[in-house]
Amino acid sequence: MTSAHLPPPADQKTWSVGTLTYTTAGLALLFTWLLFGDFAYMLRERSAVPVTQLMLKKHQASDFFTGIFSPNHPPSNYFLCWSDR
Repeated sequence: MTSAHLPPPADQKTWSVGTLTYTTAGLALLFTWLLFGDFAYMLRERSAVPVTQLMLKKHQASDFFTGIFSPNHPPSNYFLCWSDR
């Protein structure tokens, strides 16, 4: 399957890096998606430990288990529980 390469209109300023070519609107959209992705990732990272602690307390986990499990949650347990590898 081949894709057609349509050049941008002559009146639009473009930026090129390697084989990528961006217009002003394309760059704005790219930066919007990058900022949104960073926001969503940080939101997930900041909420993982508090939500884990609440769920452990809800399921009557001991304080010892909660103390051992919670501080090590993001680095070690994401790999063990939710790895796609």
